[in-house]
Amino acid sequence: MSDNFPHRIVVKLGTRVLTQDDGRLAQGRLEALVRDVAALVDAGRDVLLVSSGAVGLGRDAMGLPPGPSDLATRQACAAIGQGRLMGFYDNLFAMHGLCCAQVLLTQSDFENPQRYDNLCRTLTTLMRHRAVPIINENDVVATEELAYATPIDPDDDRTEGAAASAMRFGDNDQLASLLAANLGADLLVLLTDVDAVYTKNPNKHPDAEVIREWTVSTRVEAQQEAGAGRGGMSSKIRSATDAARAGCTTVIASGREPGTLKRILDAESVGTRFPAIRIGHQAVNGSTASQSEASASPQPSKTDSNP
Repeated sequence: MSDNFPHRIVVKLGTRVLTQDDGRLAQGRLEALVRDVAALVDAGRDVLLVSSGAVGLGRDAMGLPPGPSDLATRQACAAIGQGRLMGFYDNLFAMHGLCCAQVLLTQSDFENPQRYDNLCRTLTTLMRHRAVPIINENDVVATEELAYATPIDPDDDRTEGAAASAMRFGDNDQLASLLAANLGADLLVLLTDVDAVYTKNPNKHPDAEVIREWTVSTRVEAQQEAGAGRGGMSSKIRSATDAARAGCTTVIASGREPGTLKRILDAESVGTRFPAIRIGHQAVNGSTASQSEASASPQPSKTDSNP
């Protein structure tokens, strides 16, 4: 692998990637994704997995049908499903001589500067020891959107006691973006059940065009239903642009297609790429956007849906 190959990579796996249409675990798909991640770790790369799927697995274990449910039922499903999900990950990574670590986060982990600092140190230490963090919101106890604090620099006294900012996230797309930005990731991959971002919902509009590279002038009709998960395409676009502005190249692509992660890392044209944005005259992660472009904050319109 070349020196330009991403060193630290955050991969987000959505519920629809990890499960089949009937809500059962897509075990073959998960095995292939773990194999690709293990190859990256063996090559000396840091990889963090932000994984949905616990609630869906809990529903399956309880014999409940897929779909919306009340908060208490969702939390009960998460309590059952999280252990099952980690069991699958643990067994699969062990087949490649690796171990993984469960990291469940709540709002307070990001609001309290000391706990936030401890979180960053723990994740960094896990990766140093070739352990793969499996990160998820702690749905068993979390009932609100997660708020996060200004990034903490343990060597900078100015950040001591920093209060939580007004920025919030409430799904794993935004959680993955936050982690990628604050942990200095070079690449964020948001794997979902669609192959790319389109100008319109391709299921409703035959003239919808695929977008291979996002720019500050890109506009899409991007509202969509969240389906089995909580994050729709609007969330993914917002999360991708946030990560790109923080200097992390991001790709939205299908996790249901075999070999997608490897193809992205081989620089093939897969999914929709959000190039890392450059601040002023100093490039961040090889992007060529200007500071004025960085502040443009491209946003999807809200007139239609796009899966």
